[in-house]
Amino acid sequence: MKSPTLTFCGGCGGTTGSNYLLETETTRILVDCGLHQGSSFGERHNYEPFPYNPREIDAVFITHGHVDHIGRLPQLVKAGLTCPIYSTAPTNDVAEFLLLDSAHLLEEEARKKKHAPLYHVEDVAATLSIWRTVPYHTPVAVGDITATLYDAGHILGSASILIEAGGKRTVFSGDLGNMPEPL
Repeated sequence: MKSPTLTFCGGCGGTTGSNYLLETETTRILVDCGLHQGSSFGERHNYEPFPYNPREIDAVFITHGHVDHIGRLPQLVKAGLTCPIYSTAPTNDVAEFLLLDSAHLLEEEARKKKHAPLYHVEDVAATLSIWRTVPYHTPVAVGDITATLYDAGHILGSASILIEAGGKRTVFSGDLGNMPEPL
């Protein structure tokens, strides 16, 4: 059995735009799919095509609800993603509000700069329709990959994600900190 392949598709050379592709011979998952934020250079990256085919992804796992980790999900769904998106329930709850706000801000910015927005409110609704919640410490099997979410202590519902595939274990920490959580 060939070892899994990990491709850094965002969150490299900066601290925003988190997006990782993990592939085995039969399964492809993403961890996070965030907006690049903070500079016009970074924000231009948001308009580049994804370096993978969204229709070929089997699952997406989300570390937490900040826009630099979830902000391109509606764009990904608009581009053809139909598989489940997994996170904790609190992350799903906050994602709804942040993605709707993001859609409005992106539409306003697009009007000012006279270009098409990355996505619309309808794309957010489509994204939320395929979103599934999973408790901490509950393994989720997708093909030959198993993912388990653990409390990351960053914000309510944030998770580090243990991925097990091909006899290898990889942890995606997401953002860490604020331990112990007040809530």
